[in-house]
Amino acid sequence: MALAEGLQQIQAEQEYMRMRERAHRNTSESTNARVLWWALIEAGALLLMSVIQIVYLRNFFENKRASNRGV
Repeated sequence: MALAEGLQQIQAEQEYMRMRERAHRNTSESTNARVLWWALIEAGALLLMSVIQIVYLRNFFENKRASNRGV
């Protein structure tokens, strides 16, 4: 009887560990997906700010050059 009970206890422990691994895997995959989306949004924002700065500086120097010609 003790051997059968020990075997059942081991099987129950294995099932519990599988369930925990599944939960932790889901948490890990969810976190990885969030990190990926955050990195993509951050890269997009960086690219957008770079374009805005280029356009702003180009306009600034073109206006400055046009005002110097008029003098």
